[in-house]
Amino acid sequence: TRPKHFWIHLDLHILGRIMKFILIVMVFVVSIYGVVCTSPPICPPCNPSECPSVGPCPCGTYKGQCNCCDFCAGCPGQPCNYLGSQECQGNRLCEVPAGSSSWDIWYGRATGICPL
Repeated sequence: TRPKHFWIHLDLHILGRIMKFILIVMVFVVSIYGVVCTSPPICPPCNPSECPSVGPCPCGTYKGQCNCCDFCAGCPGQPCNYLGSQECQGNRLCEVPAGSSSWDIWYGRATGICPL
């Protein structure tokens, strides 16, 4: 039989390899997530006839992320879609209320507001 310290050394060696593998996987996942989150949208060829119709927009319109379809801009003080990159009147971006965490925003617990 082998001495007890041999098995302890072997267990630590295996544990070290497992931790290195987990670290490599985590770095890979985080790097892929970062690329996806910062990449521009994949836009099909622009065909304005396929755009949804917008009704009366009291605070104007803006072009969507693909610079093809028009969307209604939010009016000052109105709720807006922060994650959907909704714009507000005057080409201003939707703002998240102060004190909202990134988790609140991601899970839709924080609603954006168009700046006044």
